[in-house]
Amino acid sequence: MNRSLGIVFVAFLATLAQYTQAQVTSCDAAVTLEGAEIHVSPGSDDRAALQCAFDEAVERGVQTIRLAAGIYELADAVEIANFVGRLQGRSSEQTTVRHAGESAFIFHRGAPSIRSMTIEATRQQGDVTSIDFRGSESNCNQRVIFAEIDRVDFVAPEPEPATFQYAFRAENPSCDNPRLLGSLTVNRSSFSGYRTAGRAVMGDAARIVIRTNRYENVGICMFVSESNADFSFLGNICNFNGLGVGSSNLGDDVDRNYMRIRENRFHSTGTSFGRCIVLENTSTRSVGASIEKNTCEIEGVSAATNPGAIYLDGLDAPSIVDNIFRGTMDIIVVDNTNDLFINRNEFSSQFVKRDISIGPGSRRTVMEAAAGSLSVRDLGIDTIYLPQ
Repeated sequence: MNRSLGIVFVAFLATLAQYTQAQVTSCDAAVTLEGAEIHVSPGSDDRAALQCAFDEAVERGVQTIRLAAGIYELADAVEIANFVGRLQGRSSEQTTVRHAGESAFIFHRGAPSIRSMTIEATRQQGDVTSIDFRGSESNCNQRVIFAEIDRVDFVAPEPEPATFQYAFRAENPSCDNPRLLGSLTVNRSSFSGYRTAGRAVMGDAARIVIRTNRYENVGICMFVSESNADFSFLGNICNFNGLGVGSSNLGDDVDRNYMRIRENRFHSTGTSFGRCIVLENTSTRSVGASIEKNTCEIEGVSAATNPGAIYLDGLDAPSIVDNIFRGTMDIIVVDNTNDLFINRNEFSSQFVKRDISIGPGSRRTVMEAAAGSLSVRDLGIDTIYLPQ
């Protein structure tokens, strides 16, 4: 009797487990609910399957959508609001999402995390934003998002002239105030072929961390615009043909922006333009930066077409310390910047005009001694040279 009940109970558990692992949601057969996760396999209509998977995840509170190995073809973007969880591929070698339209994914608000896959843009005409992080388009006050990209390889064809092309963007472009709130983190990913790999417009003490990524054949590695945020660009390998990392703050409503650019390797092979770091601020608010332990190598670029391998304008109390400059252009140019500290940088002997240029609008610069091959043009006020 007990043995018979035991057999029946085991059979019941097996049937229940099979049902739980194969329970089909309201989506097609490519989408299954397996335990606490939604699983998706490539099929005949990948966009519809992924859209349904996200809709189900938001409705049910499921926090993991797992993509099986294979190639997912998207003619149009998958658009999601308030997703809190992760989109998880098998790996960047095994899972590929290929999009023919402007975007693969558009996330509105929430806390989306995209991990372990390749995202490939195939569009050769028109603008591209492979992953677009936004706020609400109907209510511009709803603009909080906590976004993450981890171990994702982005690939795009060479863009046409006069087109915008981003691997990812965090911005609310349809609102008068385009700045998002929250955070953006991009780790251990790679970017190839994009005109601009990443762009962020975030404010009100938002946190942006771009760390240990690799960039190949991109125009700009990372650009932060109109943001009063804590921005870190750390340990990246950036091979570019236009600009390594840049920030531009042009409005007086920007309260505070502090940037950490440390331990990166910048290498430009642009034929007419190339700068490792450009940080500009024309507002009346405070923008500071720490630029430390980077390698900046510029090749094949004429200094006559560039204001500097590192160019700072309108910053407060920035530091440029322990960096290495190599190549045919190795110039630090600073304008309208107060309380600048420059020390222990290494310059190659191939500088075109001069190593350091301090503009007349700069005050209280503290810098290493202008000795040996170090060439300095100092038009600043109250400059202090450190002893040798």
